[in-house]
Amino acid sequence: MIAWFLACTSSTPADDPGADDTALAWPEVPVESVPGLSDEADWIFTHRRVHDVDIRLSDQAIASLWEDRSVHVEGDLAFDNEVISSVGVRLKGRIGSFRELSGKSSFKIDLNRFVADQRFYGLESLTLNNAVVDCSYSKEHLAYRVIREAGLPGSRAGYAWVTVNDEPYGLYVLVETQDDRFLTRTFEDPGGPLYDGKYLWDWRTETYTLLDLETDLAPLFQQEEGPDVEHADLLGLTTTLDEVEGDSDFYERMGEVVDWDRQHRAVAVDQWVGHLDGYSMNTNNYRVYFDPGAGGRAVIVPWDLDYGFLKASWWGMNWRTPRGRLTEACWDDEACSEAQGVAVQWLLDEVIDEQAYEEMVEEIHETIDAYVDEDPRRECSTSEVRSTRADLLDWIEERDRNLENFWDL
Repeated sequence: MIAWFLACTSSTPADDPGADDTALAWPEVPVESVPGLSDEADWIFTHRRVHDVDIRLSDQAIASLWEDRSVHVEGDLAFDNEVISSVGVRLKGRIGSFRELSGKSSFKIDLNRFVADQRFYGLESLTLNNAVVDCSYSKEHLAYRVIREAGLPGSRAGYAWVTVNDEPYGLYVLVETQDDRFLTRTFEDPGGPLYDGKYLWDWRTETYTLLDLETDLAPLFQQEEGPDVEHADLLGLTTTLDEVEGDSDFYERMGEVVDWDRQHRAVAVDQWVGHLDGYSMNTNNYRVYFDPGAGGRAVIVPWDLDYGFLKASWWGMNWRTPRGRLTEACWDDEACSEAQGVAVQWLLDEVIDEQAYEEMVEEIHETIDAYVDEDPRRECSTSEVRSTRADLLDWIEERDRNLENFWDL
């Protein structure tokens, strides 16, 4: 371990991917010039550089991860040569993007799993996404930017070159974990309960259960943060939906338990970024926060947007028939549907900036190109990387017009 520590604190760039140092140089960017950043971890979440992340695991820890993909094992971490000892490491993902250690695993790093109150620039955890379903490596960065610029709680994102026990795993998307610290950054009152709406997966039987806002499913949501009220808030939300769905006063009554303003904006953003694996289209990859600052009303928070910027028809879906119960009920209600159209118009007029997004995507590519080329575990061919990038730029150019036609704006 001492030898590893000395290696981590060396400034030698010999292990960096790419042909030479010049190709991998990045500009030093002042924090204030990076949009959407606001605390001591700002420097971590930028698309203008790639961090070095080295994970150290014992043979026993590796054996445990092979035996049980959900377990946290103890390991050490070096982040840009700063060493954090005794962190929790587990494999992330379930079906679509999950990979075993023999492939390009995604990782969740829990900094205070084994050491109470351990932090890294205020962060309690790190999420490392493997980008195996996003050949552009840039969808999450852009999607979360749109979410944040719409005034919604959205994670920040960066990049990391990851190694495990000196073995290169490649280029990863580094995403801000949605924990109590995330709540503190994104809500005026972070003291409410936060639930995970991601599907329940039993990897032993290879079966899963999608979680929607159904009364019988409410107790199955995993609580991530906040006071334990035994799911009474979720049950109150789903019970109200049971009572008023399809009624003439649906919109008004649901407004007592749902923050419609943020819900309309969230659905508008989900539709603009083509988040097919989110709440509205697949009842997946979302959190539900009961915001004390909004009278305890529910706010749906999007998560895991690597399946973004996809046309619904590619998955046999249609935005006119969303699967998420709350979205479906809203679009079946005249007042709610009208308000949703207004929110989409607001998003197009006040938030979406095609030129800025195109520039951001081009900046991302300049930053990561050398790393993508050297990624030893990437699953996308060079032609797939190029075509996905081209598709993303086409999406930015065309999406406003698509939504205007959809909503007859």
